[in-house]
Amino acid sequence: MTSRQVTLGAILGALLVLAAATQTWIHVVPTSTSVRLPEIDISGNDAATSVTALSVAALAAAAAATIARVVGRRIIGVILALSGIGIIAATFSVLSNIQAAAATTVGETLGQSVTEGSYTHTFWPYLAILGAVLAFAAGIVMTVRAGRWAVDRRHAQGAEQAPSQAELSQKGAAASSSSKNEKWDDIDSWDSLSRGDDPTAT
Repeated sequence: MTSRQVTLGAILGALLVLAAATQTWIHVVPTSTSVRLPEIDISGNDAATSVTALSVAALAAAAAATIARVVGRRIIGVILALSGIGIIAATFSVLSNIQAAAATTVGETLGQSVTEGSYTHTFWPYLAILGAVLAFAAGIVMTVRAGRWAVDRRHAQGAEQAPSQAELSQKGAAASSSSKNEKWDDIDSWDSLSRGDDPTAT
């Protein structure tokens, strides 16, 4: 994989996490024997506050990779990998205990942190995990391949600057042809002098 492909993969993963975090992760239908309570939709930003911060960090790191050198890309690769791990851990924490993740928002909405009812999650947390996996994989590849990309780039630049074999052959043939023409011009001039002609006369 090229550095551009890996960087685009990291950016795509970070954007996917950001998009997923703005959507509803948990849907709560509280139950009450006395009054009817409103249903509550909790976004990823509220259910797992660290997800947005980590995805922004991953996006900034991926963007910086486009201008970074070998050492910088390796550091960025580590940041991407750690951000991906953090997002995955935070998302699994939400999925493993939905009621605890929803407690703060439910408490602010209803005035009590623990409410009986139905707590269900949507598919958006899984898309966040997918984006985190992309960022993590891109970070690992970038850390391992950063030095190799630098070598490949130098080789490509050297190939562009060095003349090709065909160009050298053409230049050699042109030089040989020019030398032969000059040689024949000299012979023609001596023949003209031998006949008593002035070769410089037009």
